[in-house]
Amino acid sequence: MKTNHLDLDQLSKETYAAVFSDVCDAAGLRQQTLEPGAKLLAGPSGVLIGWARTAVSRPLTDIPDRPYGGEIDFIDSLNVGDVVVLDCSRKPAAAWGNYSQQLQ
Repeated sequence: MKTNHLDLDQLSKETYAAVFSDVCDAAGLRQQTLEPGAKLLAGPSGVLIGWARTAVSRPLTDIPDRPYGGEIDFIDSLNVGDVVVLDCSRKPAAAWGNYSQQLQ
């Protein structure tokens, strides 16, 4: 996997969300902001910065050969500094079920 060499801690101290939104707009990327109602799960500083790692939680009709296999593979692929962005909008879908309780 490619390693990124930006100092995200320093970047989080020197800039803010509106700057990133303006940069995306200037680059023609006008659909790059979070939907209303998205919840920030950051620490006490309220700042969350990192490399976005995206996944989609979908409803299943059959039990897969490896229950939670995709979820485990996704979690195992995460690096320090990655920010999980999980789409759970397809109903009924419960991201990771009881597995998410083990992560806390």
